[in-house]
Amino acid sequence: MAGSVCAWGDVAIDAEHFPDEVFREYVSSDIDTNHNGRLSDEEIASVTAINVTGKNITSLQGIEYFTALTDLKCRENQLTVLDVSNNTALTELDCSYNQLTSLDVSKNTVLQDIVYVGNQLMALDVSNNTALYTLWCWNNQWVCQVNCV
Repeated sequence: MAGSVCAWGDVAIDAEHFPDEVFREYVSSDIDTNHNGRLSDEEIASVTAINVTGKNITSLQGIEYFTALTDLKCRENQLTVLDVSNNTALTELDCSYNQLTSLDVSKNTVLQDIVYVGNQLMALDVSNNTALYTLWCWNNQWVCQVNCV
């Protein structure tokens, strides 16, 4: 279900949809505005920013539901995988100080700022990110293997 607009229907806030307990609690307390344990299309569509900095999160699985998301700050966690391919409205992404070994931003064509300092990335292809203005990438595993236009 790629694209910036997507109707998911009600999404249960449970371990199947949000496996990481800490992220699930964040979604439940900060996004589920009517506190019914489910995310409506309206609640999902209203999310444009998520900041889960320093919460010891190991998985952001479930982030794909937030297709209107423009700003994601998930720095200082324990992430080894981050799939933002469905978050095509992202303009700002800060995933610094995790344990990421790869990052695919090829579908995030409106990204303006990417910060992924202190991970374990070997390379990053930003050739599709024509709106990119800021790229902070030091303290990773490469010397300089960023693929640009």
